[in-house]
Amino acid sequence: PLAVHRVLHEKSPLKLEHFQRWFKIFSQTIDKLFVGKTADVAKLRAKMIAHSLNQNLNPEN
Repeated sequence: PLAVHRVLHEKSPLKLEHFQRWFKIFSQTIDKLFVGKTADVAKLRAKMIAHSLNQNLNPEN
């Protein structure tokens, strides 16, 4: 996934705001459709992925 995001980032830079927006939409969708531990784990993993992608693409942040 990082390689795909890196190519996209080179064409149109992905900023922290993009990852924050993606996570917000993802979390809201999970909250509307699911409840419980699995939903919480999905949101935690998504947050970690967004953070990791941002750190790799924007190390200055």
